[in-house]
Amino acid sequence: MRIQGGSTPEVGQREDGAKAPTTSPTGEATAPATTAPGVVVSARAQQLVETGAQNAAVHGERLSALKQALDKGTYKVDYDRLADKIVTDEIERARKR
Repeated sequence: MRIQGGSTPEVGQREDGAKAPTTSPTGEATAPATTAPGVVVSARAQQLVETGAQNAAVHGERLSALKQALDKGTYKVDYDRLADKIVTDEIERARKR
């Protein structure tokens, strides 16, 4: 069975071709940002991408510092912290069973 009918507008577009307004989780209108024809990215999504990029930069810096400490032989293991983490992980694993 085939349903025949008119064309449907693209998601994020109105039938007249204008971009549909978007709203934030609080209900405030936000300006649409287009990444590709017919694709509208909310301001919140853009903010999440920027935050992720910042977090990746911080993570990269920390990883670089750790690698340098390992290479120099100056990295010190915090055995108390390691033991706490092992115990916490085992408790969580036991709860999931």
